[in-house]
Amino acid sequence: MTKLQVSAIASMLLAIVVPATAQTPLGTAFAYQGQLMEGGAPASGTYNLQFRLYDVPTGGAPLGSQSLPGTPVANGLFSVQLNGSGEFGGNAFNGEERWLEVEVNGTPLVPRQELTATPYALFSLNADKLDGLDSTAFLQSIPVPLTLSGTNPASHIISGANASTDALSVGVHGRSTATSGETYGGYFQSDSTQGRGVRGESTAASGNTSGVYGRSDSTSGRGVFGTANNSTTGAGVWGESGATSGRAVYGWAWGNSGTTTGVYGVSTGSPDGRGVFGSASASTGTTYGVFGQSDSTTGRGVYGLASAPSGSTHGGRFENQSSSGGGVYGKASAPSGLTFGGQFQSNSTSGRGVDGFAAGATGTTFGVHGQSNSTNGRGVYGFAMAGTGTTYGVYGQSESTSGYGVYGLNGASSGTIYGVRGYASTAASGYAVYAAGDMGASGTKPFRIDHPDDPENKYLLHYAAESPEVINFYSGKATLDGAGQAVVELPHYFAKINTDPRYTLTAVGAPMPMLHVAEEISEDALQAGEQAGPGDAPPTCWFRIAGGVAGGKVSWRVEALRNDLRVRLHGAPVEREKGEFERGKYQHPEYYGLGPEMGMDYQPERPGVAQREPEPASPPAPEETEQTGQR
Repeated sequence: MTKLQVSAIASMLLAIVVPATAQTPLGTAFAYQGQLMEGGAPASGTYNLQFRLYDVPTGGAPLGSQSLPGTPVANGLFSVQLNGSGEFGGNAFNGEERWLEVEVNGTPLVPRQELTATPYALFSLNADKLDGLDSTAFLQSIPVPLTLSGTNPASHIISGANASTDALSVGVHGRSTATSGETYGGYFQSDSTQGRGVRGESTAASGNTSGVYGRSDSTSGRGVFGTANNSTTGAGVWGESGATSGRAVYGWAWGNSGTTTGVYGVSTGSPDGRGVFGSASASTGTTYGVFGQSDSTTGRGVYGLASAPSGSTHGGRFENQSSSGGGVYGKASAPSGLTFGGQFQSNSTSGRGVDGFAAGATGTTFGVHGQSNSTNGRGVYGFAMAGTGTTYGVYGQSESTSGYGVYGLNGASSGTIYGVRGYASTAASGYAVYAAGDMGASGTKPFRIDHPDDPENKYLLHYAAESPEVINFYSGKATLDGAGQAVVELPHYFAKINTDPRYTLTAVGAPMPMLHVAEEISEDALQAGEQAGPGDAPPTCWFRIAGGVAGGKVSWRVEALRNDLRVRLHGAPVEREKGEFERGKYQHPEYYGLGPEMGMDYQPERPGVAQREPEPASPPAPEETEQTGQR
């Protein structure tokens, strides 16, 4: 058999060239030119040609074929028209590699001819189609919601500005301009178990970019709205930032009036839900689970409201599990004015202005920690304003065997200072400070009043008497009868709260050498009083004075040991061993020439004892330019 050989001169050429003003669309036919050699010489004559299209260079099944019998060949050259979307199939040229096999007079020639890039112009004939529809037809019938599908990533919407270095670039921009109704700036959905309803990414390294930007002009609309319908876990909106000073979620309400909200979160269904939950999981650095800032003269950096009329609710609940952390840290950094490190309020008839709980089992923890740098500030201020009920402006409690329910410390080294100062209006019958148990003091116990000679500039102090015994005393004056005697009756409750009476008599006006106590208080009466219950009538207690002059006056004093139920149950020890955490420490080490580290209250990390380290600067206010305004 004569050896035949064909080679492609031009693999494929478009059969139609688009004129300057096209009136009809391009066809799918294209020209194929080749050179046929027979016996090493250019062939001439008529030949039967068969063209088959493959997606592999050898083997495989043809994608389609086209027969051209009686094709003229002159001096080895021939040219034919092949139908790209006819015999070869409408999707034959879809951008993948293709090879063309030529058969001459029933003999397939090898190798197959690889089709080069020129034929892929056929793929652009469908560039104005989407799912087989013309662009005008598609725009007239947009499905709602719009679904874009394909291989991962499912779809890409690329903004031209985002691909450049423009200052304002947006990965996805959604806008709902309706002035009412439940509108959405953008609506996206993912059914994947690891998918995202919305994923926005802006890769520019600088500029005011937005991974996702949503806007709604409706009075009840949402710029961005996310919902997690799963009954156990999920996030309605999830934000993430890898920047060293970025925001995972940033909300900005720039309205100059009205009740505006930078970020507003609601949890309505779950009994354990969170309206807003913030977590800073970094183990170092000055991090904030939630950081709030207000520039208003009457604003709140963070405001929490629990509106339920009953139940154990918290307008704000804070917890710190660090061994040296604080449940709440409040700071008022203004150098003057009536400022509050923390201000708390309860209107309930059994509420707490402040209820703080530090759950750490060890370390210096704070249920509530407040600090104020103002000259007229409060580190912690609690105000229970209800007019009735058992309310607490500040309520402190400690369950530790060596703890303090409330601990007050003033570290100033001069001036009239107060560790704890209590005030009760003189119009009420109350106590500025009241101890339900024993009250102790390491110093003197004076009363203090404005000095009657100079009340504007001086105090007058009188001091309480000290004794190793708990003593009650009673005193008065008696006028003697004609026999130089008098009977002194003591208060009706005397026998119930006293024992072991002692007597002092002083003659008034003239000496009475024979003056004496002729008859003491009955011991039987005292024992009967000790056994008497609350409803029992106590026995009368009295003593008789004798040996005086007729009509004389006597000043008398009776001292007795306290014998009420409190003393009977708890006693009144004179000496007591120091506790485990007090042993080896002094209440006032300076009295013994020792340093402050030997004091039982010395804790250098406690604010006020050691100088507090300056707080790090707050994160700077964002400087952002939005389409709606500037900050």
